[in-house]
Amino acid sequence: MTALLVSYVLVAAAQIISYGRLAPHALVLVLLGVGAGAWGAFSGRRDASTASTPALVLGVAALILAAMAQNPLTYCRVAWWPAAYLWSLLLALGLVASYLADPGAAAPRWRAARFALLLLLVVGGRIAVPLLSPTPGEDVWVVQQEAAAAALAGADPYSVAYSQIFSPETYEQFGYRSGFHYPPIALVPIVPAYALVGDVRWAYVVCELLLLAALWAWGGAGARGERRAGRELAVLLWGFNTSALFILEHSWNEPAGLALLAGFLLASRRGRAWPAAVCLAAFFSWKQYTLLLFPLLLFLPSPGPVLVGFAALTAITYAPWIVTGPGGLVASLMEPWRAHPRPDALSLAALWLNVRQMTMPQWISALCLIGAMQVATARIARDPRGLLLALWTILAALFLTAKQSFCNYYYLMSYLTLAAALLEGEAAAPRADAARPASPGPWTDR
Repeated sequence: MTALLVSYVLVAAAQIISYGRLAPHALVLVLLGVGAGAWGAFSGRRDASTASTPALVLGVAALILAAMAQNPLTYCRVAWWPAAYLWSLLLALGLVASYLADPGAAAPRWRAARFALLLLLVVGGRIAVPLLSPTPGEDVWVVQQEAAAAALAGADPYSVAYSQIFSPETYEQFGYRSGFHYPPIALVPIVPAYALVGDVRWAYVVCELLLLAALWAWGGAGARGERRAGRELAVLLWGFNTSALFILEHSWNEPAGLALLAGFLLASRRGRAWPAAVCLAAFFSWKQYTLLLFPLLLFLPSPGPVLVGFAALTAITYAPWIVTGPGGLVASLMEPWRAHPRPDALSLAALWLNVRQMTMPQWISALCLIGAMQVATARIARDPRGLLLALWTILAALFLTAKQSFCNYYYLMSYLTLAAALLEGEAAAPRADAARPASPGPWTDR
């Protein structure tokens, strides 16, 4: 668990101070974080206990200090926001430091009030994003807004004309009929949000709240004393990863993908095979690069429901590309290895481009992806925690060698490692209901 938490803090700090842009210090932190995560995933040892309160406090404090480096909101024009943001972080730092006192000795009301205030800062920051930055004008936001509006009007989001698309080459290069080049599942959260409040980002705010709730659920029910403090600090580890504010403002849809994974984990732990299968299948069909990871499904102990759900959802999701021609689908899947990587991406491919003044050979990316998948499936246990670590391993290889790796990619990786660490700690910690037989889940050999 310790190695995974170190990995999480290093990668999260890197994305906060650079927002996924290439910077020497950020790339060093990412590489160290990937190394720590690989040690935690493949060392063969699992910690016998949860992380200590001082270690968790140190991790949260490191993220708060990193968050003080710069304002995470790009388009916010509210004059008082920078001061309010800084003072809230200072207040949070003081409250988090108070966890170093014996958690069992503190008055229950004080403990409850302290966590409630910290949670208010965390949730309030996320809710503030669409309120304080109402019209960012970012291409991703514009396209999702207009796609949701088209769907509500009964038009095809893949054929309407957009006022702004991701790049002028989109039509020619990928064969898409529009600038909306997400799979149809991406419309599911944003259409209701647009219909209700006129801003698709509220859907991702809700997803963020679900992610926080999932972390709380994985901390263990009925926790007391130091274990309860650890449960609260685990939630705060994600809460004060303020790159989430940057993600929300720019309306990247990674929060929706993580919400699907969280739904899978919660359902699988409760033995609900079909809900777990649908969530996992939807995740693998949710974005172009997640489809590349589908071979992981072949290594499930009981893959039936998941494979059926995955096949059905994928067929529906990728129908627009199949109809418009296989060339568009292939180009979409190969997008991470386009010949011209962005020089400002936080990846080894961008570093290669800046140092060598030439693009990294595409076979390196393919070899890294295939090698990571082989290692992950051969060395990692086939359980929900193992799935997270396998996803993390393969995505780490993909993002470090891809054409672009910005904040949203490392945001995704961060949650995977944090959730895997908490699942490990929960499995190691004593549970009040340990005497009861566990419900068989979709990952249980039967």
